[in-house]
Amino acid sequence: MPPTRTPAAPAATIPVNRTLQWVVWSALGLIIAGILVSFVRQQWKAQEQRSFAKLDHFNQVPPFTLTERSGQPFDSASLAGKVWLADFFFTACPGPCLVMNGKMELLQHALIRDHADVRLVSFSIAPEADTPPVLRKYADRFHASTDKWAFLTGDQAKIYGLARTAFMLPTVDNQNNPERKPDDGDFIHSEKISLVDRHGVVRGYYNSTDPEIVQQVLTAVGDLLREEPDAPANTTKAKATLKTGT
Repeated sequence: MPPTRTPAAPAATIPVNRTLQWVVWSALGLIIAGILVSFVRQQWKAQEQRSFAKLDHFNQVPPFTLTERSGQPFDSASLAGKVWLADFFFTACPGPCLVMNGKMELLQHALIRDHADVRLVSFSIAPEADTPPVLRKYADRFHASTDKWAFLTGDQAKIYGLARTAFMLPTVDNQNNPERKPDDGDFIHSEKISLVDRHGVVRGYYNSTDPEIVQQVLTAVGDLLREEPDAPANTTKAKATLKTGT
């Protein structure tokens, strides 16, 4: 009787190193994710360039020199190469000016933190009453940065001229207004905030009573900064346009 053969044991299965497997798959996942992120960023940058809006061109703001709330002369040449926002107000204005400069305050906080090339300029249309000490107190209400947001006073005819002929604001001189009330004062007024480019050209107007104004202005400022992103390279060219005024 032939000997009984014991069946051969099955070959041992080599266990898979689960840690190594996890490391390999994690590395592959990171590589794939990196490729996707890079692709998405490239697409986003391309879309940002495609969505760049070309703003209108209005008047050139002429050179001017006025007095800042600090009491020091303010030369418009200091704005060369800067994107800036402008409004016209007076400190005794009980309602619209407070709303308008409240919006300027919001824009200040949103812009100057990330954009060194942006400035804000507020022109008083009641310069006899709005002396530098009065403007300083008023500016403090809006936490106005001393080096980013200027409050200007000075010659009334010069300020009125800027408002009407340079910024083309729909203003009314109450002195010649037949509907003027005795306590209305003799001031011109507009609720619009103007956007000015690096070369002193007005590029847009925004109604301060519009609830969407902050987003509108931020978008427009972004468009101007992308239009001419290299401020140092443009400052010399801008100063050629904005020569010192008197």
